[in-house]
Amino acid sequence: IVNLCIENSLYNRLQYKQQLPYDCNHHRKTGMAKKSHLETALKKATIELLLLKLLDEGDMYGYQLSGELKRRSGGRYTILEGSMYPILYRLTDSGYISFYEKKVGVRQTRVYYHLEDNGRQYLKDLLTSYRSYTQVISFLLHSREGNCYEPEQTSETLPQADQAADSF
Repeated sequence: IVNLCIENSLYNRLQYKQQLPYDCNHHRKTGMAKKSHLETALKKATIELLLLKLLDEGDMYGYQLSGELKRRSGGRYTILEGSMYPILYRLTDSGYISFYEKKVGVRQTRVYYHLEDNGRQYLKDLLTSYRSYTQVISFLLHSREGNCYEPEQTSETLPQADQAADSF
C-alpha cells in the first residue's frame, strides 16, 4: 500500500508507479535535506526575476535557462523544466518575452526565448522591488529595539549585527 506524504517529488511518483511502500523518513535516512518552506517560497518569488535576468543577457532555450541557473548557483538553485515552462508561457502572454524556433541538427528544433523592451522595463521594476524589500529584511534581521528603517540607508549604515543575527 502506498502511503503518500504531502510532497510533490519524483521519488513519490516513482514509488507510486512501482507500488512500493513510501517511507516518509526517506530524506533523513539518505541524508537529503528537506527544503524549508522559506526556501520554497523564495524560489517561487524569484524565479520570474531570474529568468528575465538571464534573458537580458541573451536569447536562451528552456533547458539552457534551467541549466544556467543550476550552474551559476553551484546546484543550489534548480528548477524542473515542467515548472519553468508555465512561467515562460505567462511571460510570453504578458508580452515581456517572445519566442522563436531555431532548427538545430536535422530533426531537432529549439524554442528560444527573447526579452522584449517592455520585459526589460518589467525586469528593472522587479529588481527595484526586490532590492528594496531585501534591504528592509536585512535591516530587520540586524536591528535592535529602537531602530527604525530609513530607505536611504545603505549596507554601511545598517545597525551592527549581534551574535544571533550574524548567522543570517
